[in-house]
Amino acid sequence: MLAIGHEKDRTILDEIAHRSFDTPSKVIAGIRNLIVERVNEASTALQTIKLLSQHQLTVYQSQNDQNLTTIKTMVQNQINEFQRNVDHLKSDTQYLAQQQIKEGSQRIESLMRETLLQNPRNIMAKGYAIVRSQGKATRSIQKIIDPQLQIELQDGIIHATVKEVTANEQ
Repeated sequence: MLAIGHEKDRTILDEIAHRSFDTPSKVIAGIRNLIVERVNEASTALQTIKLLSQHQLTVYQSQNDQNLTTIKTMVQNQINEFQRNVDHLKSDTQYLAQQQIKEGSQRIESLMRETLLQNPRNIMAKGYAIVRSQGKATRSIQKIIDPQLQIELQDGIIHATVKEVTANEQ
C-alpha cells in the first residue's frame, strides 16, 4: 500500500505501508525506480536462463556426440561380425561345392567306365551277339514277331530265318 501526502507528519498508514512518499513526484520516481529495478532483475534472470540453456545444450550435444560415437562403433562391430559370418559361409559353400563337383566327376568317370565296358563292340568281342527283329534289338523270344532276324557278331551280321523256338525252363 502507498501513502501520498504533502505534509511531513507521518500517519499510521505511513507507518504500516511498505513505502511511504511525501509528494506525488516522489511517488512517480519510486514507481519508476521500482520498474527499473524489476526490468534489471528480469534482464539478469534472462541472461541466467540463456547461460544455463547454453550450458545445458552443450551438455546434451556432448552426450549426443558420445552416443553417436557409441552407436557408430556398435554398428561397425556388427557389420564386421556379419562380414566374418558371410566370409565363413562363402568359404563353407565353396568347399561343399568343390566336394560336390569332385563326387560328380568321380561318378561320371565311373559311369563312363561302366558304359565303355557295356559297349556292344566290347561285349561282342567277348563272344556275345545282338539279335534284332524288324531292326530292333530284342532280349526275349516272345518279342519276335517276324521270322526274319539279324544276328550281329563282332565281325559281321548274319541274316537268319527262325525255324523253331524253344523256351528255357525257369
